[in-house]
Amino acid sequence: MSQEPFNPYASPVSVEEFPKLSDASHRARLLEIAKAQRFLIYVLLTGLLFGVLARFISGLGESFGVYIILGFQLVISVLQSVAMYGLGKRVYGSASAIGLALVSFVPCVGLLFMLMANGAATKKLTAGGIKVGFMGADLKQFEER
Repeated sequence: MSQEPFNPYASPVSVEEFPKLSDASHRARLLEIAKAQRFLIYVLLTGLLFGVLARFISGLGESFGVYIILGFQLVISVLQSVAMYGLGKRVYGSASAIGLALVSFVPCVGLLFMLMANGAATKKLTAGGIKVGFMGADLKQFEER
């Protein structure tokens, strides 16, 4: 048998990161990613809803209602940071998750990083054989297998 010598300049060989839900530990990890992704999507949509509501109430001129909505916006901002940490920890690791949680407080940059983390989670879930829709992966897929 002739074995070719090792070439350090050759392109890396692609290795699938997640097998197709055959192992219980991979299945549990994919379920954690799916739950964290859905939590991030729901918090993001809630933030958008309260943002529109704040614009509507501020147009009415009621100052008390604006303060209430501002309080909700602060709570949602903290929840977005928690959701980014949870998804980042499961997708990238602990050190990157802390950075993502801190970046989520910056208005436009945080949204871009949320979209990037959501895309990475979607890629890992689809690589594991999970179908991902508009609101994330349907958790019933994990019960079926």
